[in-house]
Amino acid sequence: MSGDEPSVMSDVPRPGRTYGESDSSIALLIAAMPEEFEPLKSRLDDARSVQLPGIHDAVVGRHGGKTILLLLSGIGLVNAAHAATVGLCLGPSVVNDGTVRDGNSDGTASQPAQLGEIGCVMSIGTAGVVPGRASIGDVVVSEKVVPGDFDLTAFGYERGQVPGLTAGYPGDQDLLAAADAFGAKALGFVSVDRFVGIPEAAAIREIFPDASVVDMESSALAQTAVLHGTPFISVRSVTDVIGESETSVHLDEVDNSSEQAATAALGILGRV
Repeated sequence: MSGDEPSVMSDVPRPGRTYGESDSSIALLIAAMPEEFEPLKSRLDDARSVQLPGIHDAVVGRHGGKTILLLLSGIGLVNAAHAATVGLCLGPSVVNDGTVRDGNSDGTASQPAQLGEIGCVMSIGTAGVVPGRASIGDVVVSEKVVPGDFDLTAFGYERGQVPGLTAGYPGDQDLLAAADAFGAKALGFVSVDRFVGIPEAAAIREIFPDASVVDMESSALAQTAVLHGTPFISVRSVTDVIGESETSVHLDEVDNSSEQAATAALGILGRV
């Protein structure tokens, strides 16, 4: 890179609405691992599988009056960004392909219920937390998400700030309010493309003193949602305390924490 400051994309769109203001009833939920995907899939009513390019698994269903498109993205920032883009661009068409129907009183199927665009993007799954901010098994949601590997501080940007965008991506106000009513903790998130274990814990805390939760997908999902002007929130259950828990603790807690995250995600949607 030369010594010139990178150009700023002044025309990047910003979210212009909150989830509660949206006319859409399609919620796009994205999980990285099968262990995080299956507990959500099992809770959906009228679930049906759909095909989307590059997506490991995709299901359309309903819960509590909401239509949900659930995607299995695969682990990491690139997989997450791809899944969000595919879901935002192609999601409404797969939901409205003629198989999502309202039942008539005589038991026959009526015309397909045509739904609007994606109303929100929600990252679902598990995460690590820095000591003192939350405990294993707690449900945490993203007050703000920062891309932890992005660094243009040499040109005067904040760590994690992408030119043309804010330094971190705030969670949607309506979804955060619903998460608070559910009892989830709103904390700062940072996302990196690696599992952060004990050796990196001190560095993460020093570079991002306001970040409490570390995962591998949320910032990519949040940034993609921002580019599409769509409300976003990450809902995670804590599997390990960074700097104190070995990798084995994370693995032991994934199944239980994924169940908790699934319950929380649907509970939050039900309160909006």
